[in-house]
Amino acid sequence: MSRRVLHILCGASVLFAALALAHIIHHFFSSMHQPLSIGMWVSFVAATAADVFAFIGAYLLLMGGGK
Repeated sequence: MSRRVLHILCGASVLFAALALAHIIHHFFSSMHQPLSIGMWVSFVAATAADVFAFIGAYLLLMGGGK
């Protein structure tokens, strides 16, 4: 398997994982009917930061960044 195909497959899988995480966060917030504790806010900020880094990593993998 060539290096380019491996980058595309890895980038696509990271992109779909990031989209799934964003989807879960969106559904949790849209169905929330009670006030959130500070621990939940911290976990959502950490999940959002991880999601942003996953999108950046997927972009770099798909575009062949770092070359």
